[in-house]
Amino acid sequence: MRPAESVRIDVRALNNGDRAYCVSGVNLAPLSRAFEELTMKYIATAHHLLCNLGRDKRGVSAVEYALLAALIALAIIGAVTTFGTNLSGIFTKVGGSI
Repeated sequence: MRPAESVRIDVRALNNGDRAYCVSGVNLAPLSRAFEELTMKYIATAHHLLCNLGRDKRGVSAVEYALLAALIALAIIGAVTTFGTNLSGIFTKVGGSI
């Protein structure tokens, strides 16, 4: 087995204030700038989506209608299971008297 090669990381300040990252003599400055730009785009997109999430009210009414429909369905199911046999007898009496 070969022993692991040592990796040297140098950080050098450039004239424009940026930092240049060098790993064993390979300049990583373009890579770090691209990564920084990608990260900033990701943060800006996430911020935009979160801000618009609070402004969009169209989904609220749809959720309210769905909850109202579910509540009505539960009320109908509860009434039918509770009064189902009694309603059958009442309808039979009403039909017989007509």
